[in-house]
Amino acid sequence: MQSIQRIEIEWAILHTADSTGDAPMLAEEQLALDEDVRAYFEDHIKSCLKSTQTRMGKFFASDSAIAAACGRMIEEGVTSFYDVSHAVAWWLQKQIERENGVTADLAICPFIDSDTGDRFIALLKLDPMRVYLKDGDTQAALQQMLVMPDAAHGLVTWAIIRAYNEETRYDMLYRADNGDDYWVPEFLQCEELATPRQMTKIVLGETAKWLDANSENLSTELAMELTQAIREGTQQDALDLEELAERVIPNEMLRDDYLGRMLDKGMTQLDFQPDREFSERQARKRTYVLDDGVTIQGPSDVIEDLITFLPKSDDGMVRIAIETRKFYQK
Repeated sequence: MQSIQRIEIEWAILHTADSTGDAPMLAEEQLALDEDVRAYFEDHIKSCLKSTQTRMGKFFASDSAIAAACGRMIEEGVTSFYDVSHAVAWWLQKQIERENGVTADLAICPFIDSDTGDRFIALLKLDPMRVYLKDGDTQAALQQMLVMPDAAHGLVTWAIIRAYNEETRYDMLYRADNGDDYWVPEFLQCEELATPRQMTKIVLGETAKWLDANSENLSTELAMELTQAIREGTQQDALDLEELAERVIPNEMLRDDYLGRMLDKGMTQLDFQPDREFSERQARKRTYVLDDGVTIQGPSDVIEDLITFLPKSDDGMVRIAIETRKFYQK
């Protein structure tokens, strides 16, 4: 879904769930999709798809409320949008009825990927923003208004859903504000999965920490080989971390400890598609860890020109030479 470039909004409706009432406020008709309204929702959806704070989710079951509702809208199209949108609003009302003073404006927007023809459903929680206008001629008087958020500000709670498929790793992209605890798992009825960016970040960061924690049990050559293998692997289209570990770490206990750390720190699977953009950005940094917490850090292309590794001494010490014209204590 994150690769979607061009979209076409098919339909949009806005319902409101309110925990102080017994029923949601249901729209009697869809929104008029003039040029401005269409662009408004398209901009929001594109912003959600490209968000760096995106989460991934997998439905608990194909017959759960949102999975079934979105599946019907995706399969049946325009003929089902109106009735199913009411069902979604009632389901949201049920989830927030235990909350204290919660109001949720929910826009339901089926849209099509213009390049593939695939249909998706966007559920957008439009939290009104407070805007203050000068009231009259006095400097002290301000009039407060509530306006819907524009795409530049972004949405903090939303979901973009495709048809449920047991074989696919995830069914939706979503984000939930810290105050919207009902969104996941109660409303969406899904479990969170680590995204490619999250898993790439875990592998890069936790590999460095694991090497530091096991420095006494690892040779310098193995540490450098693992670092290089991870750096190169996270810049490929696919990475099998278990295969990489078996290839680079010969000691079974250390290998199991390494893979176990990755899983403990949030990896939901050991083979995945890395976030190459994130990895390449991180690869432009280079850090060498020395004894007693001393580090040498800098841009990779620069630091490699400054540092030369010399042959090991007889007592196994690694020697490095640093050549620089500028040297001062910071």
